[in-house]
Amino acid sequence: MKNTVKKIIKAAAFILLVVLCFSLLTPVFQKKSTEGAWNYTTKVNGFRNLEENSLDMIVFGSSHAYCSFVPSVLSEYGISSYVLATQQQPSYISYHYMKEALKTQKPKVIVYETFMISSNEFVPDDSVIYDAANQLPLSVNKLEMLRAATKGKKAGEKLPFYLTLLKYHNRYGDLTDEDFYYDPSADSDEYSGYVYLENAKPVEAITLENPDETSTICDRDLEYLGKMAKLCEENGIKFVLAYAPYVVGNDRIGDLNAIAEYAENNGIPFYNGYKEFDSLSLDLETDFYGTNHLNYSGATKFSRAFAEYIEEYIK
Repeated sequence: MKNTVKKIIKAAAFILLVVLCFSLLTPVFQKKSTEGAWNYTTKVNGFRNLEENSLDMIVFGSSHAYCSFVPSVLSEYGISSYVLATQQQPSYISYHYMKEALKTQKPKVIVYETFMISSNEFVPDDSVIYDAANQLPLSVNKLEMLRAATKGKKAGEKLPFYLTLLKYHNRYGDLTDEDFYYDPSADSDEYSGYVYLENAKPVEAITLENPDETSTICDRDLEYLGKMAKLCEENGIKFVLAYAPYVVGNDRIGDLNAIAEYAENNGIPFYNGYKEFDSLSLDLETDFYGTNHLNYSGATKFSRAFAEYIEEYIK
């Protein structure tokens, strides 16, 4: 009996030691994005460090969200906001980001930028999952998000997403002082989640072959749109869909029209930036960073128009 107890104690001590090593080493070895425009680590930690219940509006989505909504412009209209978005953020990650945000904030409005909603289920690259997951603290919500994001992967392929030290252990040659002394609780993002892109890259207009084409939203995106709407309803938050303006091509017009149809059928406000292209006075020569994204000039125009649109839901 005593030998059995000793074995159990030793096993428990070993497991505890392993957990302790992982918990201490993971923050050091884990890759951090703290510099440049795409400083996801700083932006997500900056959100977590905000004063509780200090926001009127939170925006979720992909790069179309963080390149289009400018909180400093929205603040000119008395709207306190933050953009909690990561690259190519799939709908199921956006949903869990919403759940994470509501742990510390209760905004009047949640805006979901819908570029990632499609007729084809999006299968993200591993880097997309890491960019979204690395910044979040361990919680049941994060584990649920990882389960959704790694759906279809084999067990061995999933493990590094849960134990990221397995992914980043070979960074020892690249470690800097920042890795050892980095304090996430000190992070603050001056742009409140917006990615500041100043350069202008001219884009060309596209003549659509069938502007009224409407596709069918894939089942998984439909499921998570419903989850988002329910989450907002349960928390007394107005749920608003948006589509940031860009030169939509023949490959995406069907998805855009499907989103507009979904919003109308479900009584969800939808700001269609593509339809407002002309009223926004967007200049194809000066207001875009590239084919799909606005630069600061274009994002400022969009944000001013969106602020006027959203004011009735903020009051």
